[in-house]
Amino acid sequence: MGGEEFALLLPDTDMDEACELAERLLELLQRLDIRYQGHTIRPSASFGIATLTVNDQGLEALMLRADRALYQSKDQGRGRVSIARP
Repeated sequence: MGGEEFALLLPDTDMDEACELAERLLELLQRLDIRYQGHTIRPSASFGIATLTVNDQGLEALMLRADRALYQSKDQGRGRVSIARP
């Protein structure tokens, strides 16, 4: 989506399943050590989750809610999963 932002569209996935996946990915990333030129890099991630509603006029509304939730995660210290409310 942007420099360091990615989007996953998960058809046939409810909010609980999406949150579970995000939490698992977060846990895996937090355990990952990347060694580069004698340094150890520990990646971090923040997740914003939104679901498509019947009131959405298209994908843009969904992405906007997910983006707002993502920035909520970042503002709270990163390494978090935030859920967008419709």
